[in-house]
Amino acid sequence: MSAFKAFGPDGCQAFFYQKYWDLIGNQLIHMALRALEGHSLPKEINDTFLVLIPKVENPQCVSQLRPIGLCNVAYKVISKALINRFKPILSKLISPT
Repeated sequence: MSAFKAFGPDGCQAFFYQKYWDLIGNQLIHMALRALEGHSLPKEINDTFLVLIPKVENPQCVSQLRPIGLCNVAYKVISKALINRFKPILSKLISPT
């Protein structure tokens, strides 16, 4: 994860988590493991900013804007862990068509 990408609703970039991993890493790991065990997560972890980024210099209509979602870093870490767990069985669950 890039360290200095735009921050999400938690106000933190990935750099914060990387720099202070020794202080917050165990809490994030505990939260991720609880999610993998099927427990609920704090509601705020799923908060996302939706932002429109211009595709051209002076956009005049919505089609000239690109939407992006800025998620919390903790949400990205946990969702990545879940996806890595699902990868081996996804081809059995989803057909190519």
